Amino acid sequence: MANNKKFKSIKKRLILISSFIILGEAILTTTYCYFSYQSILFDSLKQSSEYRLSLLAETIQYDISNALSLMDFCTSNSTISSYLSASNNQQENTSFLANHAWQRLQEEYLSNSSSIYLNRVIISDLNDNYIQISPSIIYQNLPCAQLIRQQPFFDELYHSPAYIQTGFVEDPIMPYSQNTFVIPIVKPIYSVYGKEISGWCYLAILPNIFINRLKSYSLPSDSEIYLTIADKIYKWNNGLLTESVEPDPVLRRHQTLVSYMPENSNWYVSESVSQISLNQQTMIYMSTLIIIIGIVISLGIAATFYLHYIINIPLHKIQKKVQSISAGDFNPDPNIEWNNELGQIGQGINSMGIDISQLIQSHIEDQEKKYELEYEILQNQVNPHFLYNTLNSIIWMSTAQGANGITEMATSLAFILKSISKKTTKTHSVREELELLDHYFLTQKYRYGGGLHMNYTVEQETLYDCIVPKFTLQIVVENAIFHGIAPKGTHGTIDILIKYTNDNRDVFISVTDNGIGMTETQINEIFEGSTSSSELFRKIGINNIQKRIQYAYGFNYGISIQSSLGNYTKVIITVPDIKGESSLVQTSDR
Repeated sequence: MANNKKFKSIKKRLILISSFIILGEAILTTTYCYFSYQSILFDSLKQSSEYRLSLLAETIQYDISNALSLMDFCTSNSTISSYLSASNNQQENTSFLANHAWQRLQEEYLSNSSSIYLNRVIISDLNDNYIQISPSIIYQNLPCAQLIRQQPFFDELYHSPAYIQTGFVEDPIMPYSQNTFVIPIVKPIYSVYGKEISGWCYLAILPNIFINRLKSYSLPSDSEIYLTIADKIYKWNNGLLTESVEPDPVLRRHQTLVSYMPENSNWYVSESVSQISLNQQTMIYMSTLIIIIGIVISLGIAATFYLHYIINIPLHKIQKKVQSISAGDFNPDPNIEWNNELGQIGQGINSMGIDISQLIQSHIEDQEKKYELEYEILQNQVNPHFLYNTLNSIIWMSTAQGANGITEMATSLAFILKSISKKTTKTHSVREELELLDHYFLTQKYRYGGGLHMNYTVEQETLYDCIVPKFTLQIVVENAIFHGIAPKGTHGTIDILIKYTNDNRDVFISVTDNGIGMTETQINEIFEGSTSSSELFRKIGINNIQKRIQYAYGFNYGISIQSSLGNYTKVIITVPDIKGESSLVQTSDR
């Protein structure tokens, strides 16, 4: 009977059942956690290796990008293109142009932060006449251009749109006894107008661009690292890159090899996950797990009742505070800041609420500053563009016609410069905009002779008081001249009409030229920002006006374009009716 009473004791049965439940949960939890941890640990090591590889690869890619920027300079610089054109045509001033091009190339080479990784830069015309920059020995008596052109890699690199298309090859210029290896890069150089090939550029990148970064890379003792360039694989071993076959396929099959390829590149690095690190982490986890099981079994039942009392109520208060934060109440609650771990969480939640409130306010202020800064940047894009063209016009005029007309052009340019110097003024009246446009058009009229005319009409005198962003009409007229009238090669006229819209709420401005016109595709490309390099100025100008107007007045205002191919192009600008100084109605013919 006593045994039966003991067995039927609710208290002991609860303890026995609780013990079995806790023990079963401990065993199941341990088993599940072990296998889950193995998977998580392996993924964590892979992610860690991928992250470290990404830092290594992006650092190397940064050096490579800097080196390739020198190639971009060589293929786009007008001084180099002029030298190649003169050399191909065997003009008398070839030596002077070659020296000038070499000096310009040397300046760019010395200012390039990756120049220490460049073994040689050669620019050659189509007749194997060349100039070169190299920190190593320069052999003046060697036909360097011919030697490079005869290399097996030349044709493939010359016609490929990508830069890096091959691994390390022996330098064709240095003696073979010196065992110098480089990554060759070859690209054609087009004429000034971009229609014909006038030469090519050769760039030799040293392996140190990879080696120097790999030397400082921390690699576990049982890991291997590979560098793949195009179709060649190199293994990093004892400070050297040696050509190798593909890494052990067993590594790839078990997913212990991680790789990282920088964006827009043709090379990547690979690293095998360290098994030693994996085993060490597993042992640490197993030891910790055994300790946890012992604590759970011995203290589980007692801790259940105690923790229920000391945790449930504080958690309920913390939960209510979190819900109030989600509802928008960021004020701190001192009732959840106890002198224990949960109190620290409560302090963190209160601090989080204050931080969120400050972050929202800071975000609003940052957005306002961002729009202000973007506006300034967009306005400043105008200055280099038209100053460059105006100064070129003065140089052309002084060369072609002696000193005639320079005084008027210089006076107009001084007026334009004075207007630009007013950095604090983003807008001015239509009167001031037309006056600025008159001075600008005078410079262009001298450049194109008597074949260029401009008419503008302002329908009502109050329109002269309307406020517009500075340089709005100047940019549109500039595009009309350079991209509409000039390519047509005949007399051109630009008509400007300024009037109120039908509801008299906004100002309507149209600029029409009788130039070559545009297709619908070209118009769409201008607004989408996908124009070709030859359309760069048109893209910058139209997008500049559109963004400046919309940033200032909203997206209900801006520009639109109407055009007929071979006949005309009309740019329509709409801005709000905001008044400034008054003026008289005027119709002008320039």
